[in-house]
Amino acid sequence: MPIAFSLLTRFWWAIPLLLLSITTVFYRHQAAQEHDTRIQIQSEYKAFTAQVETLGREAEARNRAIVQKQKDVSNEVSKSYETRLSLINDSYRKLRDDKTNSGQRDLSAPPDSAVPVNDAARDQRLLEILEHAQVETAKLIELQNWLRSVR
Repeated sequence: MPIAFSLLTRFWWAIPLLLLSITTVFYRHQAAQEHDTRIQIQSEYKAFTAQVETLGREAEARNRAIVQKQKDVSNEVSKSYETRLSLINDSYRKLRDDKTNSGQRDLSAPPDSAVPVNDAARDQRLLEILEHAQVETAKLIELQNWLRSVR
């Protein structure tokens, strides 16, 4: 009988143990690789979340700055509009008061006929229309200024 066969018959029980040992070593190696991979992925995830949090804080800071700038621009335009509106109202109020207090002659309205008409109610209405037109013009100018500053 050959020697290999005699060794096989004598140590037959070692073959399953050898296979079990090789399989165990293989699975332990594979488990160690999976563990290392898991740890690497966890560290990459932590680094990624830290980076995202940093970018999020920076974006929030930029957004707060933009919102504050918009508020400042809006307040500035609003103050400018209020100042312009008060100047318009004051000038027309002064014009009306001067006209009534000084006893000046009425403003001549555009004639409907060939004969000029001096009518205080028509003059008052004309002043109101002019004041309204100037107020609307001021609104449009301030809106244009606001749009330019927002861009």
